[in-house]
Amino acid sequence: MSDTPATAKTTTDPGTDVRDQLRAQDAMSRDVQTPWKIIRRRFLKHKLAVVSLAFFILLVATIFIWSSLLPANAAQVNVDLYNTNAPPSLRHPMGTDQAGSDVLQRIVLGGRVSLTIGLFSVAIAIILGTIVGALAGYYGGAVDNLLMSFVDMMLSVPLLLLIVTLAAVLGPSVRTIIIVIGITSWMGVARIIRANFLSLKNKEFVEAARSIGVKNSKIIFKHILPNTTAPLIVAATLGLAEAVLLEAYVSFLGYGVQPPQPSWGNMVSSGSFLLTIQEAPWMMLFPGIMITLTVLVVNFIGDGLRDALDPFSRL
Repeated sequence: MSDTPATAKTTTDPGTDVRDQLRAQDAMSRDVQTPWKIIRRRFLKHKLAVVSLAFFILLVATIFIWSSLLPANAAQVNVDLYNTNAPPSLRHPMGTDQAGSDVLQRIVLGGRVSLTIGLFSVAIAIILGTIVGALAGYYGGAVDNLLMSFVDMMLSVPLLLLIVTLAAVLGPSVRTIIIVIGITSWMGVARIIRANFLSLKNKEFVEAARSIGVKNSKIIFKHILPNTTAPLIVAATLGLAEAVLLEAYVSFLGYGVQPPQPSWGNMVSSGSFLLTIQEAPWMMLFPGIMITLTVLVVNFIGDGLRDALDPFSRL
C-alpha cells in the first residue's frame, strides 16, 4: 500500500489584493501632476517670492491682530504729552511724534488703514476691469471699439491728477480713497482680460457651448472667465502694491486719509517738513520704510506668481 502525497493548499487572503490595489492607486494619485501642483512647485522654486510671501503674511497678520487689540480711540489719544519728538527708546521703539503719540502704535494703525484701502480698491479695479475686458473681448466689433476707446481715454488722463481731483471733489476719507483708486485703476486689467478673451472665444469648448445653445453670459462667466484666473491673480497682486503707493501719494498731498486717523501716507506727510526732518527724522523714516517694504515684497510675490503661472517661463 503506497502513501499518497499530500497536496499542499495555498490560501490567499482576498483582502490583501484589494489593499495592494488601493496602495497602488494612492501612489498613482500622488504622482499625478495637477495644474495646481505644478504651479505650487514652480512658485516654491522662486525663493525670493516665497520669502516675500511669508514676510507679507506675517506683516498683515501682525498689523491686523495688533491693531484689533488697541483701544478704539488709540489714534486720538496722546501717549506722552511731556515726551514729544522723542527719539527711539525702549519705551517708544520708533520714537514719538510732535503730539507725543507713539510712532510704532500709529504705524500699526496706519498699516491697517493703508492695507485695507489697497485690498478693497484692488477688488473694485479687478471687478470693473474684468467686466469691461470680458465684454470687449467676447463681443468684439462695435462693443470692443467703444469700450477700448473709453479705456484709452482713461489712460490718457494723468492718473495721480485724476485721483487727486476726484478726492478733492468727493471729500477726503477712507471710503472715498478706496472708490477713487478702484475706479481709476481698472484699465490695465481690462486690457489683460480682453486679450485672453480674444484668444479663447473661438476655442473648441466655446464653440461646443454655443452649438448646444448656452447663453452668452454663461459662456463668458462660466466657460471663458475661469481660464483667465492666472493673469487675474498676477494683476491683483501687482495692483495691490500700486494701490498702497497711490494711497501714500494722495495722503501725502493732503487729499487722502485725514489726521488724526493715521495712514502711512499722511504719517510721511506730517514728518516731511524741514524742521521736523531735522529734529525728528524717524517720523518720516519708519512709515516710509513700511511703504517701501510692503510694495517691494508684493512685487516679488507678483513676479513669482507670474513665473509660476506662465507655462513658457523658465525658472
